[in-house]
Amino acid sequence: MSEVYMVRFNSVILVLTLSLLFFSCDDDDTENPVISTDPSVVITAPGNNASVSDYVKITADAFDNVGIARVDFYVDASRAYIDPATPYEMIWDTYGLKHGTNHSVYAVAYDTDQNSTGSATITVTIDTSLGTPEPPILSIDSSNVTISSIPVRWSMFQEDDFFIYKLIYDTTDQHEPSLHTINITSVTDTTRIIDNLMDNTLYFIQVEVSDVFGKKTASNIESVYTLNAPPPVPVISLVSNGLGYKSINWNKVTMNDFLSYEIITSVDSVFDLTDNVIATITNQNTTSYDYYTNDTTNYYYFLVVKDNTNEYSVSAPYYNTPQINYALDFNGSKYATIPYFDGLNLGDTYTLEAWVYQRDANTFDRVIDKSPPGSPYLQYSLISGTKLGTDVCADGNPGRYLADTGVTLFEWHHIALSYDFGFITYYIDGQVVDTMSTGISSSCEYTTTLNIGRRKLFDEFYFDGSIDEVRVWNITRSPAEIMGNYNINLAGTESGLVCYYQFNEGVGDIITSLQGENGYLGNTESADIFDPVWVESGAPIQ
Repeated sequence: MSEVYMVRFNSVILVLTLSLLFFSCDDDDTENPVISTDPSVVITAPGNNASVSDYVKITADAFDNVGIARVDFYVDASRAYIDPATPYEMIWDTYGLKHGTNHSVYAVAYDTDQNSTGSATITVTIDTSLGTPEPPILSIDSSNVTISSIPVRWSMFQEDDFFIYKLIYDTTDQHEPSLHTINITSVTDTTRIIDNLMDNTLYFIQVEVSDVFGKKTASNIESVYTLNAPPPVPVISLVSNGLGYKSINWNKVTMNDFLSYEIITSVDSVFDLTDNVIATITNQNTTSYDYYTNDTTNYYYFLVVKDNTNEYSVSAPYYNTPQINYALDFNGSKYATIPYFDGLNLGDTYTLEAWVYQRDANTFDRVIDKSPPGSPYLQYSLISGTKLGTDVCADGNPGRYLADTGVTLFEWHHIALSYDFGFITYYIDGQVVDTMSTGISSSCEYTTTLNIGRRKLFDEFYFDGSIDEVRVWNITRSPAEIMGNYNINLAGTESGLVCYYQFNEGVGDIITSLQGENGYLGNTESADIFDPVWVESGAPIQ
């Protein structure tokens, strides 16, 4: 039939045939195929003929009817980066490129059917005056760090506008401003040994680079400790004043990690850190130490210098030359003189002490005496004759008061008396031996000297024997205080101690007080016929 229709109804058949075609298409479940087209791509940044520096972000937009698979970025005709996903971009590192040079940039987009299209090419110019130099990368050769040096290196500057490297090192990471810098003007000079450093010290190190445009940037900060060195070996000396006081002196050590000085004593010359430490000193500038001891043992002295890691150096031993305990010997015509000072007027409370070795016993022999220039003839005294005794002057009404006992001849004994508003207590070897009341309590005051070994007024009552450890107090010492201190050396700083004479000089005409109120032998500060004699003391002072 179709043929008939084709012959007879040619135009109709043509229409029917087309209709059948359309019906045939509508009845088919297969979708119409999409005709793929080439993608489009454009560089959106930077702009054409732009000036760039440092790290440059290049961006592109790409479109396609079947989807973009990736965008390839090209710099100077070389593929520099592939970005498979939007946003399409890359970072271009322009560090090291010469200032003023031109460079081409374009992108190629690929769709999912592998069709591709390239963007228009843009041209950019490198302008290093706009940015900052590339930061160097700093490293430290830790294996070769010493007690005073640190070797370092860093990556080389790649730009043609290099000006200077500045190597900065300090003990803090706050480098600006820093007094410790090394300037390096060669672009290829990228290693240094930082020297003249302190040992055992944490240093922070950084390198800074500047270009000719004044722009600068800095590397990473590295930190490292220099190695530790032992402290310098100190040198010590010792001076003794013969009164139990010693002065230890040494040279100041130069070190940055100082911890302490330690003064150590030992009975032998072999140092041991566990020996007796008599002082720990944390001030590095201190170069002497004074101390008092009643220990008569002769020691070796060491000075230890420690750093903050407890590493130490120790001085050579200094041996304390044996100290002889001296006394003054009076033969019945000798004496010593203490010039007047305000403290010698003792008031209504006082204590007088001394060690004596008595060879003869006359009734009123003086160990200590302060007399007025005339009437009423008496002020105060410590008498050791046949008995202990004292003189008292109050309201111009003098009196002499003797105890019931005295010391044994040819033996060393400690004697003392205390006066408390008219009440007197006598002591021998720390023990109370007598007490009495004078009935008077007001004292007299005179600007006269204090004598040891005689009564100055009328030049009488000379002592025959040896005297040691004379102590004058302006307070009433208690029985417990007398007992607790009669046979030991005092520090000299005790409250109420007016003057204290240990007689350990051994030579010369001057006798020194720990309070600075010095006296002299005999009648003058020079040798004379009234001078007592220096002898070795037998007083059992500890």
